[in-house]
Amino acid sequence: MLFRSRKIDKLTLVAIRDFNNQCKFINFSSAAVYGNPQFLPISENSVCKPLSPYGFHKLQSELLLTEYHKFFGLNTCSLRVFSAYGPRLKKQLFWDLYQKSLRSDAISLFGTGNETRDFIYIDDLMQIMNLVIQNSSFQGSIYNVGSQQEITISEAAQIFTNEFSPEKQIVFTGEVKVGDPNNWLANMEKLKKYGFEPQYNLSLGLKKYAEWLCKNE
Repeated sequence: MLFRSRKIDKLTLVAIRDFNNQCKFINFSSAAVYGNPQFLPISENSVCKPLSPYGFHKLQSELLLTEYHKFFGLNTCSLRVFSAYGPRLKKQLFWDLYQKSLRSDAISLFGTGNETRDFIYIDDLMQIMNLVIQNSSFQGSIYNVGSQQEITISEAAQIFTNEFSPEKQIVFTGEVKVGDPNNWLANMEKLKKYGFEPQYNLSLGLKKYAEWLCKNE
């Protein structure tokens, strides 16, 4: 049996321990656990210094799963997802961009635009899940989930808006949003050893996401 979760509670883990201790538990964590890293790319061994309650909660969930493996032998692992995007996602940067484009000719975003992220398309994330299920030892294991491609918010935003509203102007306010990191780039060596190769670059992934939004919103 496989169990996937974005929210961890002790009652769930106790139930797995007592009634299905062979279950493979995959926790959806976040790169938010890293905060602002000292070095790029970020490896799974990098120091974790979350900048937000969200990041702290994700780190606590990882530690809880590690302890349940250590003390009770539960089969657990955590996926530190960087910046996932794709059809059916109705939040975060690209969703906000699209919604703002419907209301104004000038799209306002936080920051300078020079901040960077490592974006991963949903189908590549699903590929990673399958590889982890097949290959992970589930011993409290931790994996970065990204594409190992660093891109500025400014460039990503322009690529995306060009798909549906190329005439729109993107304006960065320079205001720092509390909890947002400056630069992210994932070290993906652990999953590359399992055979991971991204199938979508950012341009193709954003094209498919824009098509879905235009058809469904």
